[in-house]
Amino acid sequence: MNFNDMLRRAALRHPAKTFLCWADKDRSMTYREGWEISGQVAGALAQLGVVKGDRVGIFAHNGLDYLTAMFGAWRLGAISCHINVLEAENIAYFVRHATPRVLIYTHDMFPFVAANRVAMPSVEHYVCLDGEQEGAWDWNQLIGSASAPPEVVVAGDDPAHLSYTSGSSGKPKGALLAHGPTARATQCIAERLRYTTDDVTLGPTSPASSYGLVVNWLPALHRCATIGLMSRWEPETGWDELDRRGVTVFPANPLIFADLLRVSREKGRPPRSLRLAPSGGAPLPVDLKKAFQDELGVFLVESYGQSELGGFVALGYPQPQEERHFNAIGPALPDKEVRILNEAGEEVPVGEPGEMCLRGGCMLRYWEQPEKTAEVLGDG
Repeated sequence: MNFNDMLRRAALRHPAKTFLCWADKDRSMTYREGWEISGQVAGALAQLGVVKGDRVGIFAHNGLDYLTAMFGAWRLGAISCHINVLEAENIAYFVRHATPRVLIYTHDMFPFVAANRVAMPSVEHYVCLDGEQEGAWDWNQLIGSASAPPEVVVAGDDPAHLSYTSGSSGKPKGALLAHGPTARATQCIAERLRYTTDDVTLGPTSPASSYGLVVNWLPALHRCATIGLMSRWEPETGWDELDRRGVTVFPANPLIFADLLRVSREKGRPPRSLRLAPSGGAPLPVDLKKAFQDELGVFLVESYGQSELGGFVALGYPQPQEERHFNAIGPALPDKEVRILNEAGEEVPVGEPGEMCLRGGCMLRYWEQPEKTAEVLGDG
């Protein structure tokens, strides 16, 4: 399975259902439109010379065009390369590392693009999402005049998505995900989180991160849910959007969830339809998780494992937790092989509690069978 198959099947099953919704611009598209536009993008990129295995850089703010650029590149068997706009000063580093043939960007990034062109020799074509600029194609004009996309066979082990780590232990490192393993991992995540066709999501994180891919876009796509995104998180505006659109699933990080809890307390209620809040990016404070469950009636579900690996290692269930396991992350996902080791690197027998030091300084305690849950003990 590849990501194109997932979108094509969704368009066949639910052609008129809303696929993407961009909160900031109040724009949306159906699954049929998403499939058609991804074909137009693929045709336009092919006209620029992009072929299977090439890399297409995306250096832009959140938006519908960002996601259709991704799907268009994937239909050609090309790799979408994601550069966070917060790294604008360092764009040359990322482009030299990713070596995209085409670089797609938003107009406000033009000064950084123009100043670094000499330092980015791999880029043959620049495309501006907001209109023609000096030395760049106009995205809408390019898409509007595109020919039909070529038929390309995309295998499950073909690479698809190149994102970068935060660089907390050195320079940011590229993480390349393949279609098949990531599709399987996100199917497991969709099942664990009990996504349904009726779900409506809202993702406030940047598409330059793999987190949105593995917890929002692909799991929701597996279930033909409605996928939402917003360019930047503002607590009051975000709460209103969650409430207005009847968002049921809100993947974010603990800082954003703290904002949401504060605004919900001020308003005296949570957003009306919210049922689930998958958390990643940082350890989840127990009191925050408890407040979501007890005060808001929303399951704040923690994930463990870098999304740059194409999924998670462990993930909780959207259901009430027993007191003794309340601060546990959750059991391993079925697409991952998990072994519990002690500090000497020796495997701990099943049924015995064990401790393990992990990268990043977190200590985890593993509970007995059958739960196999892990509790964050703190830095160590």
